[in-house]
Amino acid sequence: MSKVSAQLNLLLEEMATWEKPEYVISSLTHLVDIHPELLEYSFTYEVLGRAYGLQDNKPLAAEIFEMALKLDPTRAQASDWYNEVREAEDVNYDEARVPAYQLPDPLRLADGRAVTDAATWRNERRPELLRLFEEHVYGKAPSRPEAMTFEVTSVDRSALDGQATRKEISVYFTGRRDDPRMDILIYQPNGQPKPVPTFLVPNFQGNQSIHTDPGITLSQQWMRNRFDRGIRNHRATEASRGSGLSRWPVERIL
Repeated sequence: MSKVSAQLNLLLEEMATWEKPEYVISSLTHLVDIHPELLEYSFTYEVLGRAYGLQDNKPLAAEIFEMALKLDPTRAQASDWYNEVREAEDVNYDEARVPAYQLPDPLRLADGRAVTDAATWRNERRPELLRLFEEHVYGKAPSRPEAMTFEVTSVDRSALDGQATRKEISVYFTGRRDDPRMDILIYQPNGQPKPVPTFLVPNFQGNQSIHTDPGITLSQQWMRNRFDRGIRNHRATEASRGSGLSRWPVERIL
């Protein structure tokens, strides 16, 4: 270990004793900006994971601990803190502990009638399922803003080595450019009969995080700092490209 690396390790050990997690997260983020080689150390993720654990952000802490263990599965401290976080979560990760259950039949209405034609699906069963998602998962979506506008900001008809057409669309909720907006990334398969099914899903680190495709515009939106995902000073950096690739099998979906 170099002299600089040894000093950084001592600093990490000191941070691990701090009782104010917000100081740890802020200081560690700045330290990684100066010394990006810290991203190669398991202990860096251990310290960050412990800080988020102290903030009661158990899911994020557990995710970061998993990254530490991937870098160095032999480190006992990461395992101890990781297990401590897991035990404190009111969440079950053991499928064997799930009691017996039966999923509802998507082709049977709430009153027990079977869905036997397309009209019954469109007019009755589909609205039932959407109401269940509104009540138990996503909440009720607001109505469309009256002044909302759309702008196609880029189109590449040969994206992913010609496999898809990539489109980027900005949605301005008030119609004004300086007000809140949503940026949509679309991959449409080339050479397929239309229409094709569409998967619509949100992300938390910007559209560029879902794939290494260099043509995806780097998000300029505010987001929570995640130096392990390339988010610095609440903004995405080039290091965030493809940081969530394992969750987005774009080519396979296409």
